Amino acid sequence: MSARSAMTVADRETFLALRRVLPATTKVCLRETFGISETTWVKLRDGRPVKASTLERVLGRYRTLCGYASVGETLFDSPSVSAAMGRGYRVEGLGRTSTMEPSGA
Repeated sequence: MSARSAMTVADRETFLALRRVLPATTKVCLRETFGISETTWVKLRDGRPVKASTLERVLGRYRTLCGYASVGETLFDSPSVSAAMGRGYRVEGLGRTSTMEPSGA
């Protein structure tokens, strides 16, 4: 049996930045804009955990929508590691998300 994927939680400012570029919160718009379902959007909105790979994909699409050529040019920094916070995503000047590691193997 394979290990479960790492989970992460987007902070409120990250969610608000994503919401600003989303034309509408419909099933079709969420799928076309970020490649996610309404369920995943609600988890992001409510600060609940999502797969780290899912958040990476959403942030990648955000960068594309905003016209950023690389991670270094966007307000979203690449994944970072902190002994206190664990692996998470940082928004410049806006804090850091928390990450939960998978339980079990």
